[in-house]
Amino acid sequence: MRLIERIVGLLPFFFSKDKKKIKEKTQRRSIGDIGEDIACRSLSEQGYVIRDRNARISHKELDIIAEDDEHVVIVEVKTLSLTRRQAEQERHRASEQIDREKAKNLLSAAKAYTSRNYNGKITRIDVIEVYLGGSEPEIVHIENAVTKATLNRHRR
Repeated sequence: MRLIERIVGLLPFFFSKDKKKIKEKTQRRSIGDIGEDIACRSLSEQGYVIRDRNARISHKELDIIAEDDEHVVIVEVKTLSLTRRQAEQERHRASEQIDREKAKNLLSAAKAYTSRNYNGKITRIDVIEVYLGGSEPEIVHIENAVTKATLNRHRR
């Protein structure tokens, strides 16, 4: 079968019901981008210097890399379009979206990134939760949220 015939055969797949999924993914990405912008602003106000955003390490991505005098901070941003109170009532905190696999990926990507780019500074992985449901965004900064101990908590 020629390449063009194979591509034409795949077109119905791309233009069927999946439009809704693509739209949802685009909306989630937009919400995530807003959360990352808010997190960067918050980190800057706390005295951190933003060194990189959406850094790719093979197939993994690090949302924000920031630093201060002592630390390189890898920040995973989790954004919800709820208020913090609503999320807590529903037992759906943003940071709870980090499962064992995500924690493992963050740890390995952080190690690879910092070994290439930073020597001598203490590295930690923080999570910033951003809640967009109220009149003003709510931010929760959890320092040192992902460690090797995190992997043990998520054992199956």
